[in-house]
Amino acid sequence: MKKLVLLAMVATVLTIINGCQKDELIDKSVDAQSLDVIKPDMYVEGDYLVFKDFEVLDSLSKELNNKADETIKDFEAKIGFKSAYSYLK
Repeated sequence: MKKLVLLAMVATVLTIINGCQKDELIDKSVDAQSLDVIKPDMYVEGDYLVFKDFEVLDSLSKELNNKADETIKDFEAKIGFKSAYSYLK
């Protein structure tokens, strides 16, 4: 019986030690501001076009508004993205 209690205590201690291990090291020198500097204003992630903030989206929208279809297709080809607009035209 004493061996069973000792075995249960050892298993409990090992479980606690295993739960306290860190999965990855976190570099505290990299903060949120430095990540904003690394990421571009606009990029393609999977099948989505991702914008840094609403101002970037708004400026691009104003820039491409009422442009020729070829200009929009050239822009999409340059960034490697195909929008719904291209499929409709």
